[in-house]
Amino acid sequence: MKMKKWFSIIMVVSLMMLSLPLSAAAYDIPSVKADYGAVGNGTTDDTTSFQNALNAGKHIYVPPGTYKITGNLTFSSNSGLIGTKDAIIQLTGASIKLAGSNVSNIYLKDITIKRTVTGTSNAIELIDTKDIVIDGVNIIDNKSNLSAIYIEGEFNDTSETTTSENILITNVLIKNYQRIDTGGLGNGTNQGVMGNGIELRFSKNFIISNNLINETQTFFTGTTVTRYGAIGIRLVSSINGDIVGNQIDKGGYGIGLDGGISTAGQTTSTGMRGASWNTITGNSINNMYSVGLDMRNGSSYNTVSSNTINQAALAGIWLNPGSLAPTYNCVVKGNIITGNTVTDTGSGIGDGAWTVAGSRRETGIAIEPFENNSSVRVTQNVIIGNNVIDNKGNMTYGISDSGVFGYSTPSNPFSNRFAANNASGAITSNFSIDTTRNSQITWP
Repeated sequence: MKMKKWFSIIMVVSLMMLSLPLSAAAYDIPSVKADYGAVGNGTTDDTTSFQNALNAGKHIYVPPGTYKITGNLTFSSNSGLIGTKDAIIQLTGASIKLAGSNVSNIYLKDITIKRTVTGTSNAIELIDTKDIVIDGVNIIDNKSNLSAIYIEGEFNDTSETTTSENILITNVLIKNYQRIDTGGLGNGTNQGVMGNGIELRFSKNFIISNNLINETQTFFTGTTVTRYGAIGIRLVSSINGDIVGNQIDKGGYGIGLDGGISTAGQTTSTGMRGASWNTITGNSINNMYSVGLDMRNGSSYNTVSSNTINQAALAGIWLNPGSLAPTYNCVVKGNIITGNTVTDTGSGIGDGAWTVAGSRRETGIAIEPFENNSSVRVTQNVIIGNNVIDNKGNMTYGISDSGVFGYSTPSNPFSNRFAANNASGAITSNFSIDTTRNSQITWP
């Protein structure tokens, strides 16, 4: 914890030092126009000018203008782009991205990245990269089945030496980042609505703060049954981070904590872990097709506090064993869920779809069983001092350890503690907790 606190202080101080005046002269740094020949009129191809600037390994000033980019831009170590919100980097192809691999000291500040066609790639993609600052960046219309910001490291077995680390993502606007996948709407392969706002995989020591992740597109009517995998902020096997003060509006899931095998090279289950030792606090999550805050596949020892979650159609906060649990024997455990406010679960963009889909129990805070596998039961979590309110009469349970779905042979959660939680309003049943398996102390 001390290391994490010092990392947070160092990142904030570094950001303050880099908050420089908005002109090349004041920065005393090169300009992509004056020094590298970019035009910025929206029609001239400025790809080569930008790449030459990034190759120099310096911070580059980007004056106001629209810069047409027709190929990938690749960061070198110590490179960065600093501009104003009206410095627009226009990605003209579906797979074009700003990318870096095995580099360090990457800095992006006060620029706008806008894709002009439906995307098939990440807008920003950094692999095995250390010391990253993304501050005040707008990413508009990425409309991709991948992510607007994607950062990936690598945990080989139990080693963390090649992971991406020391990451600050703050004051970012991500707008219209989702798309219907290539197979159309539905629950099959390559179907549904996909696309993530910010995704960190196998990364550590990070702050994701004060970002606005907003979707304004409408993909279907309220009764459409479809896979909706879009996640505002997603952590996969990432550790020692803070997700603080973000606002996420309209998606499949607001914040998702997950586990997995690293696509960058970890090929065995040794050392496999879920997203762990993170703090998720003070976030606002609104109108989710499925879940407000989802924890699965070994995500453990996280603190989830003082978040507001409104109109998640299936569950406000969901502790779920996950599909990888039996394969890798990973357990969701040791999380603290406290001081959160969950309202009107069962409403929002997914309500009609879950009704059509059949058996489900919309729940403010839910711990999910698993079908006939006692080794992966959710355990040793503390759910304390949360407030669940239903104003619309769509919520089955306020707080429950029996999950949102039905099971023929459930392996139920055990040794979880529920204390001083409040559930009120038009909820069918405020609490559904089996006290032979989990302990409960009700609101005084």
